[in-house]
This record gives sequence, C-alpha cells and structure tokens, in this order.
Amino acid sequence: MIQQLRTYDWEQFKKERSFYERQEVSDEKIQWKSKDFAEQIGDAENLLNSIENERLLTVLQKADKQTLEILVLRLKGYSYKQIAEKYGMQEMAVINRIARLRKRLKKIF
Repeated sequence: MIQQLRTYDWEQFKKERSFYERQEVSDEKIQWKSKDFAEQIGDAENLLNSIENERLLTVLQKADKQTLEILVLRLKGYSYKQIAEKYGMQEMAVINRIARLRKRLKKIF
C-alpha cells in the first residue's frame, strides 16, 4: 500500500513538473518554463518580487510566509518529506499547505 502511494505521488509530481515546463509565457498563466527560474528565486521575497501577474501576486501575498517558503523549496525540487523535516512539521501539513495554495490559484486561472 505504501509503495503504491509513493508511486502515485511520484507520478503526480512528474506530471505537474512536466506541465509547468511546457507552459508558454503569457500574462494569464503561471510560468515555470525555465528550470533556472527556481534557482534564481532564492527566497519567498524574491519570488514575490519576480511575479508580474497582478492576480497571481495578490493570491501569493495573502498566503503566509511559511507557505511561500515551502512553495520556493518545492520549486527548487525538495520533497515534501525534506521540507517537513526542515520546518519540524508533519509531511501531510506541507502537502496540505501546497494543496490549499493550488486550490486558491485554480480559482483565478
């Protein structure tokens, strides 16, 4: 059962990464076309400063700082488990924070 969950999570991760890498540059979509983008971000503040889309920026500004830091680490390729260990929280807490942020983003895009 655990192996099936890991396999499913890994497949979802690969699908999402593949999706974002294929995105075209446009004002209406989240753009992660460049793999170097994640390396250039640095921290949550730099992430916010790099966003030009006003609707996206508004949603991310409403998120708490820890959620943005988690997002930055996910963009850099860290696993949920690694992030959870860094912040001393449960892995599901990290997953839920990202899921809630995704849900808010889906409402505007």
